Amino acid sequence: NGTFSISPTGLFIDTETGTIYPYGATPGTYTITYTIPPTGGCGDVHYETQVTILSAPEILDHPVDMSVLYPENAFFDVTAIGDNLTYQWQVNDGSGWKNIYDNEVYTGTDTDFLHLTSPDVTMNGYFYRVIVSGTCEPPVTSNPAMLTVITKTKYSTYKHQ
Repeated sequence: NGTFSISPTGLFIDTETGTIYPYGATPGTYTITYTIPPTGGCGDVHYETQVTILSAPEILDHPVDMSVLYPENAFFDVTAIGDNLTYQWQVNDGSGWKNIYDNEVYTGTDTDFLHLTSPDVTMNGYFYRVIVSGTCEPPVTSNPAMLTVITKTKYSTYKHQ
């Protein structure tokens, strides 16, 4: 009977059965070798194969609240890791979360950087979040971040006499 081995370390394998335990493994490519000891005057026999462990999406830095003075631009961004990541930004204007798509206000709705061109004061108090998906399940959703749009106000002063 042969034995299984793996290289590099970071993935657990049962050396007798060859069962691989990917949970908690370090993402990467591993070489699994099955070695049959010498018999009948023949040398060792080696069979090799490769296994790649991918990583599920994980958000490292969530979007943060943003305040702008109308008509300044605004942005939200996220830092995520994983394999073959995709992004879908959403907005909650008080009526629930909805996917958003590139238009005259939004660009980057399918990237890690959402840009808002001159958000109107009616967008004050809107919340934004992003869903990050990848090759591996499950997708992850960022914490929401709030947009504050401040209007310019003219002040007048007078002297009381």
